[in-house]
Amino acid sequence: MTRKCNLVLIIVLLLIITVSCKDKIIREFYDTGELLSEKQYINDSIITFKEYYKNGNLGSEGHFVQENDSSHLPIEHWKFYFSDGQLAWEGEFNRGEVVIPVDTPWLDLNPKTSTLNSYLQVERSPALKGEDCNFRIVMPQVHSDFYLVMDSNFEEIPRNADIQSAFRYTIKPEKSGDFLIQVIFRDKNGYFIVGERTIYFYIKIV
Repeated sequence: MTRKCNLVLIIVLLLIITVSCKDKIIREFYDTGELLSEKQYINDSIITFKEYYKNGNLGSEGHFVQENDSSHLPIEHWKFYFSDGQLAWEGEFNRGEVVIPVDTPWLDLNPKTSTLNSYLQVERSPALKGEDCNFRIVMPQVHSDFYLVMDSNFEEIPRNADIQSAFRYTIKPEKSGDFLIQVIFRDKNGYFIVGERTIYFYIKIV
């Protein structure tokens, strides 16, 4: 009788621990003390996840599926934000892969029919000749894996390493006038083709 009671007690304790783990929010912090992330298990494999910038603003939110102890794949609906709170991208993942919608907006760039919502923002205006100009491309419909940012010479402008910055692209113009920024999208086969599927922005340099 005692052994049976002990077994029942162990099972109850395990259930309590399991429920507690599912309800518990696990937090991680930057080395400097700010909140970095929060995750909570919905069940044995699905995790609700939020990541934060050092300034406290939300960086991303969505769900992971846990493949094993070291592998987590994003799934379902996600949102990513710039560090000032502006929405950077909203879309779906399927086990780690970005889901491309059937009505992919960048496959039709005709101004009369396109549904693509895009614009360029500079961190400081006016932009000055000989000084760094930080800017960003805002396209909530398009994940950044699906486009390249280039200058007029078709040189890629990489995003800078400061993930805390809301303006991740930097140029240093050498002369006044309009500085051309080209955004080139992948085609339906996944290739970047210069001169095709491109939109253009201009930054005024003084």
